Amino acid sequence: MIDLFVIFTRGGFVLFYDAFVHTEGRPIDRLIRSVLLVDKAGLGQLSYGNFTVKWTLSNQYGLVFAVVFPRRLPISYANVLLEQTKRSFCTRFQELLQDEYQLLATDFYQAFVQEFRQILHSSEDGDVEPPQHVPQRKDRKGCKKEPQNTPRVVEDQLTEEKWITTENQSQLETQNGTEEDDEQERIRRNIEKLKLKKLKKSEPKRNSSLSSKREDTLSTGRGKKNTAKLNDKLSKEEAKALDYSLINSNQEEDDSQVNQKIESLRSHFIPQVEENAKNFSDSESVTESEDDEGESEETRATNGSSLERKSSRGLFSQGVLSFLKGLTTKTELTAEDLEPVLNEFRDSLIAKNVASDIAQRLCDSVGLTLQGNQLGTFSSASRLIRNALETSVTRMLTPRQSEDLIADIVNKRRETGEPFVIVFCGVNGVGKSTTLAKVCYYLQSYDLKVMIAACDTFRAGAVEQLRIHARCLNVDLFEKGYAKDPSSVASDAIHCASEKNVDVLLVDTAGRMQDNEPLMKALAKLVSLNKPDRVFFVGEALVGNDAVDQLLKFNAALIDNQNTNKPREIDGIILTKFDSIDNKVGAAVSMVYSTNIPIVFVGVGQTYVDLKKMNIPWFVKALLR
Repeated sequence: MIDLFVIFTRGGFVLFYDAFVHTEGRPIDRLIRSVLLVDKAGLGQLSYGNFTVKWTLSNQYGLVFAVVFPRRLPISYANVLLEQTKRSFCTRFQELLQDEYQLLATDFYQAFVQEFRQILHSSEDGDVEPPQHVPQRKDRKGCKKEPQNTPRVVEDQLTEEKWITTENQSQLETQNGTEEDDEQERIRRNIEKLKLKKLKKSEPKRNSSLSSKREDTLSTGRGKKNTAKLNDKLSKEEAKALDYSLINSNQEEDDSQVNQKIESLRSHFIPQVEENAKNFSDSESVTESEDDEGESEETRATNGSSLERKSSRGLFSQGVLSFLKGLTTKTELTAEDLEPVLNEFRDSLIAKNVASDIAQRLCDSVGLTLQGNQLGTFSSASRLIRNALETSVTRMLTPRQSEDLIADIVNKRRETGEPFVIVFCGVNGVGKSTTLAKVCYYLQSYDLKVMIAACDTFRAGAVEQLRIHARCLNVDLFEKGYAKDPSSVASDAIHCASEKNVDVLLVDTAGRMQDNEPLMKALAKLVSLNKPDRVFFVGEALVGNDAVDQLLKFNAALIDNQNTNKPREIDGIILTKFDSIDNKVGAAVSMVYSTNIPIVFVGVGQTYVDLKKMNIPWFVKALLR
């Protein structure tokens, strides 16, 4: 038995609402927020709390049909009920659905409740799922893949037929032929044993020759100084020669030499200081050729030679474009019509490094959006599909709330006077410290006072690396050395930043693998105790879909290891080395689709100015190019 059935428009106006029991948790609101607004309608089913929601769309009239039933008592006739109700409702109220004024003034419950109850009872009595068309997908070589639910009986029949056809041939083999095969196998094994013995005998000689060569090079290469043992103590002069840190108060280098080194490093990280620094973080605008790409679709469609020239590359290949020509006479698009186009789109997404399951879900959502739409000329067909794809990806990448970092910092400083705290986390070697320095330079361009906290007390050289960045950026560095509790260091840094009237405190943390439980607990402790305003995950754009696993496990570890009812999660993503992936930006799509966490910045170089804001139009065009 179902709990609720509802019909509403894409604009949120409820036309029909039939509830059989009181439902808590507002599952329909959850459907709208988690599925429809982020263009994930292709999922087909949503489990939330104690309920399961299934739905179907009527794109011709812009309607959503949804049924809610208990999660522990699933019903098998949900799809039958949805399809029959959609067909009956759209057929009966066809004229009303096309008139907006009559649509809002009509009481659909009184007019449709009896017919709906009859459909519900007939569906319950049948209790059978409708036969669903499962298209056979083609791989990239054009061969049809075997369906996954192939009966075992067919496989047994094939093996039986193969055995029957080879039975007569096997009976013709003589005993002499079998003995010859055994003899050849025996000879082959003996040869392998002989080779193995020779290898074992030659290994000591090779090792001894290598060791003798190593001894000769050690004895004759450097002279007497190389004869020192590991346990020998260094003299003061030798220790001083090996000390390259700039913080040694007893060093003999004068301030002019230190400043000269800092200036050389600053010129490396900030190549053009005299330019307007506020413009460095703005995303590079899409080039004119990219902007004109969508406008030139119609021109290419009318120009046959140009179409043949362009169709061999990009999202719409020649086969798909020729298929679209056959759709010009159709009145509306169906699932069978869209299948070849969506398969081509799915392969294009996978080639751009999008995870295969996410590419399939995205295609399903786009297919549901396009079904039932009217199709005009050929040029409109190409625009219709491309616009639907761009809209779907754009809606998915657009943050649900404002990501204006500068405005949030100014508002907190005005309201509380406390510093705005940002924590950077991620795996080893992705460039967290360099990214932190880029963000610091970005904040300084808006005349904000910034301080850096060195909470990476684990990796050797982490504090010294931040000290170099702090001197180049001319900001204060709060550090307490190594082997300290990162949570207490961050707490003391926040207190120090508050005393110094600092606007923003950037907290650097140690790199850790997503499966390292002790370090993940330490990160969750730092976030839980200090309550930062932002937690940014720094990931590489080069690692592909492994970044999705890293992000999911980092976020899950933060949630699981915080003893609070409202645990903090990751607020934003910063992707490094984005300039080296060309147009294979699919990993970012997988990360956003899996977590709904927005991408805030992307790193496109090694200098401080190589930090760009997320430009969604450019990103979408690079994905669909």
